[in-house]
Amino acid sequence: MPDQPSIELIIGELGTASSGTEVFFEGDRLVTRAVGSQMQVQPLNDTPQARSLATLNPLGSPGSDRVKVLFWVDGDRFLRVTVEDLLTLETLLEDQAVMQLR
Repeated sequence: MPDQPSIELIIGELGTASSGTEVFFEGDRLVTRAVGSQMQVQPLNDTPQARSLATLNPLGSPGSDRVKVLFWVDGDRFLRVTVEDLLTLETLLEDQAVMQLR
């Protein structure tokens, strides 16, 4: 996306594997086939307010390294983040709690 105004962070957790059965006709025969299992991902902060991490000023451009993001989990199980703008050398977010982990 040219002229990127912000960066987003969506946190998710792996759910249980799901599998199923595919049913279809081959000519006049009814055929069933087991479908392989796939891991489901459950987004934990997928709302416009929660996922927007930082505003870029000036706007970002595809293909250029723009931010450095540091993650850690504190003693209360909060995922925290610091975001540094590599172009302006400013700290956009510092020690911001993103969400509490289960």
